[in-house]
Amino acid sequence: MSKKSIFLCGESLDIHQVSELYEALGELFGDKKEIEIEAKKVSRVDTAGLQLFIAFQKKLSESGGKLLWRQPSDNLLKSAHLLGVEVWIGLDSN
Repeated sequence: MSKKSIFLCGESLDIHQVSELYEALGELFGDKKEIEIEAKKVSRVDTAGLQLFIAFQKKLSESGGKLLWRQPSDNLLKSAHLLGVEVWIGLDSN
């Protein structure tokens, strides 16, 4: 059984998507050690969307897992940087 999952983000990581994203990410959590987020399509990001990933990263880290990012969009990188959370969600290495 693979210990890695890939989650494909849509265009929006905002308050309107948080509930849906929370449920989808929760389903991936289980016994996975690495969860990779493909975020190349993300064009809208807000604080609620980033807070979700902060909480998810914390929960994953506490269980010995790791959150990885694949092709984060410029909008996602800029938003995380403006709010100073890129380190908290692992975007500082992109």
